[in-house]
Amino acid sequence: MPETLTEQLVSSTTGLRAAQEELRAEVVRRHALLTEYATLKGVDALLLQRPANIAWLTCGAEVSRPGSCQSVASVFLMKEARCLLASNVDSPYLFDGPFNGLGFQLKERPWHEGLRTLLSDVCRGRKVASDAPVDGVPVVDYELSAFRRQMNEFEERHLRELGRDLAHCIEATCRTCDQGIPESELAAQLHHRLVRRQITPLQIRVASDGRSERYRNWTFSDAPIQRGATVSIFARQHGLHLGVTRTFAFESPDEETLKRHQHASLVLASAMYFSQVGWEMRETWSRLQRIYDKFGAAEEWRLAEQGMLTGYDACECAVTPGADVRLGAGNVVCWQPSVGGAMVGDSVLVRGEGQLCLTPASHWPTLSIEVKGTQIDVPDILRR
Repeated sequence: MPETLTEQLVSSTTGLRAAQEELRAEVVRRHALLTEYATLKGVDALLLQRPANIAWLTCGAEVSRPGSCQSVASVFLMKEARCLLASNVDSPYLFDGPFNGLGFQLKERPWHEGLRTLLSDVCRGRKVASDAPVDGVPVVDYELSAFRRQMNEFEERHLRELGRDLAHCIEATCRTCDQGIPESELAAQLHHRLVRRQITPLQIRVASDGRSERYRNWTFSDAPIQRGATVSIFARQHGLHLGVTRTFAFESPDEETLKRHQHASLVLASAMYFSQVGWEMRETWSRLQRIYDKFGAAEEWRLAEQGMLTGYDACECAVTPGADVRLGAGNVVCWQPSVGGAMVGDSVLVRGEGQLCLTPASHWPTLSIEVKGTQIDVPDILRR
């Protein structure tokens, strides 16, 4: 029988309570990991100032001012307590919002005294390590990167949802825009779709009519889109970052454009397949370089970034020939190879049982490419 309104409300409340309890349990687990790490470092406490580390600890709490990278709060961790350090202006929102129910204590100062004074106060007389410079204490952010990079099942759910939303937003914008629309207007439409879903856009790139061949790292201009465009977004939600790229055309692409897109797609499929658990990034890189060489574009990788490990920090490690980071289960790699003006891009989750594309094409044509006997689907050019 259909549920009554009361039964629906009870079910919803029970579900929210269970989700909050799961979240708090995960925060407690991460607190324990960091205090164990602090003990191994021989310090009494950890001071987290960087938004990426605070987001990891809290499973996504944002402490950056909207539209900027400026942090409005820090976290002080001891074995027996976790404290939020903030001004009287910011603490009400933080405690009513992202930190609600997570078991944090509050250490607050008037806004006009500045957060720096509060940080100095909590560090005084204690052996402290920090993720950013303060009063000469040891800086350990590089070591904390290992915690941030490894996603678990809790984060995988958020990543899947974010990836689906990113793909939906970029594909819907590209499918419905009018010919002749300025690049900046398309970027604005995409921005609107993202913000409606409470996703923070960090970079939106729109390059029309071959402009990306000259400018491999672009933003957008007021130029009208006549033949088509390549659109790329990089965005954050729940502290997690993902990127995706799509290309569409109002007119049938010429043979050279198709050739370049297919070549870039081969590189992308290979990059996704060879994002293997236990591999050093330079091993994966060597496979990409072979694809560039094989199809007569040996120098193309030198003209643009190829990708990066991402997670709670936008760029945990850039993909370069000498990158010595070893890929592990739970790592996320955002790939964006390019050949000439053709760029393709998706984000993948590295797993022991095979890679998972987090930004799969939904209402979009795909190319199916076989790599070592495995079919990898990558986005094709949408013909409008």
